[in-house]
Amino acid sequence: MSVQVRPARAGEADALAPLLYDVNPQLHDRFAGGRGRALDLIRRAFDSTGHSGSAEVVRVAEVDGRAAGVMACYPSWEGAPRGRADVKLGLRARPLLRRPPLLVFVYRMQRAIPESPHEALYIDALATAPEFRRQGVARALLGAAEEEARRLGLIRICLETEVDNRPARSLYTRCGFLVSKEGRRVRGIPRFVGYVREIGVTRPSP
Repeated sequence: MSVQVRPARAGEADALAPLLYDVNPQLHDRFAGGRGRALDLIRRAFDSTGHSGSAEVVRVAEVDGRAAGVMACYPSWEGAPRGRADVKLGLRARPLLRRPPLLVFVYRMQRAIPESPHEALYIDALATAPEFRRQGVARALLGAAEEEARRLGLIRICLETEVDNRPARSLYTRCGFLVSKEGRRVRGIPRFVGYVREIGVTRPSP
């Protein structure tokens, strides 16, 4: 089976939103207040710039012209501003009285997620459509992430997953990622573990 990875295109929000949602449905639901609201926020972020799931940072894996997987990645230093843009979008979509619980959830998530290393390409989201799992789609996306990191002159790739997500952890280990650190234990939030893969890019001399 041949897997082709390409940048996302404008107008694909409806097709790709369910895949991006499947990265972690429970957390998307808690952030947005339910599946329908979560999918709407994902579509709106995709069609805007500066978000963690904007089209500009999304890659699509295709098999025979069908979207088989999706990935969002960007330099780690962009994580904070993109995260703030996501929170602002979520706040605007909620009634005033429902905003404090969202801010509490965001605060707890920030404490739970391991800090990303410097000079890294951060993989914010990675998902494979159920019918294409175990067919090399995730590996192809991770390979595209390495190409993007090298293009940007970055020396490593990083990501995190839940501690008990054994299929994902096994995949990352097979693809050369090593555990970097575990996130804090935070009440009401899954425990996360960070992974990193050094790729050793040498920056050109000025």
